[in-house]
Amino acid sequence: MSHQLTRMPERGPLVRGTDTTRSGVLVETTGAGRAAISAARPVHAAAVRRHLLAKIPAKDRPRLLSALETLAEPAEPEVRKG
Repeated sequence: MSHQLTRMPERGPLVRGTDTTRSGVLVETTGAGRAAISAARPVHAAAVRRHLLAKIPAKDRPRLLSALETLAEPAEPEVRKG
């Protein structure tokens, strides 16, 4: 991911800065980046429906939704032992 984030500012979809409070990188989408996301969203959604959801029987979709909701929950902070 770091390699992609290094290349993206050159193409214009985001700006990159250094997070001085942590050992990470801050990125922010530009207007061009937001436009690209908006354009890609319907194409991506159609592909997900066609290649994933259409293959799952309707009776099984509630289980999939439940699993995805579980994955979307915030992770518990890790306790480091040292």
